[in-house]
Formats: sequence, C-alpha cells, structure tokens
Amino acid sequence: SFAGSFAYLFFQQKYDQKRFRQQNAQLSHLKEATRTAIEVHWENLLKNIPAFVTQLYRQEFNTDIEYAAVYFYDKKRAEYILFSYKAKKVDTAYLPKSILKTDPMPDWFGRAIASQTNIKNPALSESIKYEELEYLKDHLTDLNLIDSLEKLKRSMEKLRADVCTYCFYQDRLLAFMLLGKRQKGSYSEGEINTFSLLSHDISMAIRSGEQQDEVVKSHLDALVAVGTALEEKDAYTKGHSERVARYGQAIAIELVDVFPYTRIYDLPEKTHLAGLLHDIGKIGVLDSILLKPGKLTEEEFKSLQKHPLASLHIIQSLGSISEEVRDGIESHHEKYDGTGYGKGAKGHRIPPIARIIAVVDAYDAMTSDRPYRKAMSEEVAKEEINRVSGTQFDPKAVEAFNKAYAKGKLKRDIS
Repeated sequence: SFAGSFAYLFFQQKYDQKRFRQQNAQLSHLKEATRTAIEVHWENLLKNIPAFVTQLYRQEFNTDIEYAAVYFYDKKRAEYILFSYKAKKVDTAYLPKSILKTDPMPDWFGRAIASQTNIKNPALSESIKYEELEYLKDHLTDLNLIDSLEKLKRSMEKLRADVCTYCFYQDRLLAFMLLGKRQKGSYSEGEINTFSLLSHDISMAIRSGEQQDEVVKSHLDALVAVGTALEEKDAYTKGHSERVARYGQAIAIELVDVFPYTRIYDLPEKTHLAGLLHDIGKIGVLDSILLKPGKLTEEEFKSLQKHPLASLHIIQSLGSISEEVRDGIESHHEKYDGTGYGKGAKGHRIPPIARIIAVVDAYDAMTSDRPYRKAMSEEVAKEEINRVSGTQFDPKAVEAFNKAYAKGKLKRDIS
C-alpha cells in the first residue's frame, strides 16, 4: 500500500541518516588519530601504522580487517621491504618480505604518474581500490596502462589486498600501505581519501627524516672525532669504539633474521653507530678514574657507571638518532641475568642492540692489554664469552658472535 511504502521510505531515510552520522564520526576519529600519529619519528610511525589501523577499525568501525602492511623503499637494497604489518591470522605467507621496483604495485604508480593526462582520476596515483579496477580498465585507452592495471589486479589478488595507498614525494615512491578485506562492508570513499591523507603525512615524515639525517651526519662525525680523541689519551683503549662498532656490525649481520632482532630496520648500520658512540659519555669522567692503573674504589666505579646515561644525554641533543640506537647505548652494560648496571633490565627487556654491544665490548676489553694484565688470546676470550652465555649475555647474540668469529670477522687487526 501507499502508506506502507511511505513508512518504509521514511524509516530507511532515518536509518541512512543515522548511518551517515556514524560514518562521519568514525572518519573524524580516524583523521584526528592520523594527525597525532605523524608527530613521531618516521621509523616508529611506519612500525605502528598497521597496528594503529587495525585497532582503529575494531574500536571505531566495529569490524576487523584481514591485515594492514607497510612496504618501505630501502635504498641500499633497491627494493621495497615489508617494514611492518598486523594481521588477524598468524599465517601471512601471502605477504612477501620484499617487492622489486619493477613489480606491479610500484610499477603502476610510476606509470600513473607519467600518464596523468591519460588517467581521468589523478587520485589513482594515490590510492587504488581493488573492486574499482575493472571499471577503471574499461575507461582507459592506453594499452600499456591497461596491461599494467591488469598486472596490478593479479598482484592485489595474490597479496589479498583490497586497498593500496601510495606514499610518495614528488615522483619518488617512498612507501606504500596495503589493507586486506574488511570483515563487514567495503571501504568507503571517505576512508580511502583519509588513507590518502595519511599516506601523504607518512611521505612527509620520511622525507623530513631524510633531511634530518643529512644534517645529523655532520654532527655525528664531530662526536666520533671527540670519542676518538678521548681514547687517544689511553694507549690501552685506543681504537676501542671503532673495534666495538666493527665487531657489533659483524654480529648484527648474523642476527637480521633472528627474533627479536628482526624488529630493527637496518640493524647492522644502527649497531655500528651505537658501537662508535657507546662510550662518548666518558668525556665527563675524570682522567684520574679513566687512566687509573689499579682497581677503582667504590666511589670511582659509581662515577664510571654513569657514562652510559651521559652518552645518551649527549646523543639526544642530535634529535634524529633512532630509538634503537639510543636504547643500545644507554643499556650496553646490562647483563642478561639482571646483575648489570643501568636500569637493572634482564633477559628480553634488554634492548637488542645493547645485547650485541655488551658482547663485543667485553670481547674487545678481554683482547686488549691493560696496565694490570696482558691481553687474552682471541680464542680464550671466545671461550669466556661462551661460558657466560645465558647469564651475562643473550645466548642468541653469543651464537651470532660464534658465527662471525668462525668467518674471521672478529680479528683485532685487519689488513
């Protein structure tokens, strides 16, 4: 009847209005959260984005998404690496650890940027929604673009991705974010636009980080020079930080695929930097303590124990040093059983880079002459490192130490 139809339309309109208000509220929460997210270091931002997105959908949209993942372009490897992800299920074999620049996902971005005049919707170089690919393909005339789009479709199917948002600066694709299927409904245009804004903020954070790194490098060179001059005062510690950095990098290379070390992007380079700077805080320790040939008094030892925190305070002034490096420097005198000094951390609570520095710092000390003893041989020092594995040192770091040692990477003198 007419009345029945009118009632249906009336309540349907009320339902649509309510649903629209809810979506607007949810999107406003998403936009507000993205604004606060960009205030952190770009590495932390990329690490936290997937968990942030999946949690937000669960809390604000009352639904789960299959996964969220971020791929970041690693200049040294010249490929996009799986920087971080959060998935509903444990099995994520469909997400490769790396994606080449020539693969369909990055390739489409390059072609879309180069062919903006042939693509009616410029936003397609920012975000791609899987369910719209067929429609887009039907409205393209460029055969190369159509072929690229078809490859992109197959790639998104393989990756189980419903949405891909590109994080770019000018014509450089710095990273891209993939979103799996929504458990309820599909991604709205408002959500896609918001993710495009988030991708833009990610791009700006990465680019800002690149610029800061260029500035910080000159300051780091000055700090390393200060540390070298500090060690020059004592013939027994000359070259110590450089060796710790070299040994640490060699061990880190053996740990890049070992949990929890896998969590740290560019682990070898960061360990090397932490090794160079781990003792810079000794600049505030009296020479009478640093150069004392005999045993330190309790008071003198307490003064020496402050140097990791002093090192941290010095490098914090640079601003752009990553959290993993800072933590590695601050905690490099912790022991695996909790009897070290610093924060009194033990086991898995000791930062990964600190665990590596602890091993190589001790190894270099044992293989160096001291006023009160001659240096141990490398083999004897290796045996001692292994003897205290699990008490003083992380067993995984010791295992990596043994691998690097067997490859001849821990030689004191290199020619």
